[in-house]
This record gives sequence, structure tokens and C-alpha cells, in this order.
Amino acid sequence: MPRFSSLSARLTAQFVLLFAVAMVAVSLSLSTAISGIASHQVESQLVSSGAVYDRLWQQRSGELQGTAQLLARDFGFRAAVASGDEPTMASALNNAKARLHVPTAFIVTIDGRAHGLAGQEARDAEQLWGALDEGRTTGIGMVGGKTRQLVAAPVM
Repeated sequence: MPRFSSLSARLTAQFVLLFAVAMVAVSLSLSTAISGIASHQVESQLVSSGAVYDRLWQQRSGELQGTAQLLARDFGFRAAVASGDEPTMASALNNAKARLHVPTAFIVTIDGRAHGLAGQEARDAEQLWGALDEGRTTGIGMVGGKTRQLVAAPVM
């Protein structure tokens, strides 16, 4: 320990050391508190954003499902599907795509073939038959190498 020439120098050194320790303790406690508050705020914002996203997802899914059901109940469309009239099916699917602002619309027939798509997209859509046969009408799937929100409606 260094020798101090006066009592005031010794007291000054002790107070500087005490002040430094106090400042480090305050800094650490503030850092911990701020970190905890920030973590809580981020978690709260993520939960809130997730709830909004879920609501938007359900709303869009309902909109897509409603349009798919309307198209599936349309007499002309059902007749085109039953007779295999590709141009009429393609026209109806293109109208549905334009109305809903979606990149793809297609039909998977009972034999598992996809109509309205070509290439890799058609092969991916044909893989959906198992899920459709089990009764699934909404979900997420890969079509043409892209993740898509999918809805389905049976054509009776």
C-alpha cells in the first residue's frame, strides 16, 4: 500500500476508490435492469405481432377458402371439371387468381393430376393429393419451390 504524506491525500484516495466501486455497482445494476426490461419489451412486442399475424393469416385463409368454395359450387365450373374441359377450367382458375391476387390456382382431380399448373409446380401439386384425400382444406405447402398458403374446396 502506498504511503501518503498527509491525511487529506489518504482520505481523498479512499473516497476516489469508494466512489469508483459505487459507480461500478450502479452501472452493473442499471445494465441488468435495462437488459431485463428490454427483453420483456421485445417479448411483448413479438407476442403482439404474432397475434396480429395470426389474425391476418386466418382472415386471408377465410377469404381464399370462401372463393374456392364459390368456384367449386359453380355449375359451369363443375361441368368443366366433370367433362375435362381444360380451356374452361383454365379460364375459371385465371379469373380466381386475378380476383384474389394469388400467383397460382389449380385443381387436383381424383386421379391425383394437377390442372392449371405445369412442370415442377404440377408435380408438387400432385403430391398434395394425400392430404386432400384425408380431408385437409388449409395449410402450408411447397409448390414450385416456393412456400405457399394453400386452401382447398371439394368439387362435387
